[in-house]
Amino acid sequence: MKESGVVMDAESLFGDAAEMKTHTGVIRQISRHLDIPEERVARLYEIVLKRYKTRARIKDFLIVLVERRVENLLRKWKEKHPCR
Repeated sequence: MKESGVVMDAESLFGDAAEMKTHTGVIRQISRHLDIPEERVARLYEIVLKRYKTRARIKDFLIVLVERRVENLLRKWKEKHPCR
């Protein structure tokens, strides 16, 4: 995948196995909380994470910021599309 001329694969996106496990847990949590399929949550999560990660100077709170942004976006989407 390319983002601003930089190739970003899953390994570089998630850092290491431990970080990937944490992100996967957050995706699963959002999915269960909002009753939205994990695949849909994961696609949006990866997009938001890529954007935040390329702009962040301090990356300590990325997981929390990405989680909140994705959850808010999905909550708004769900309000507009209640049947999906």
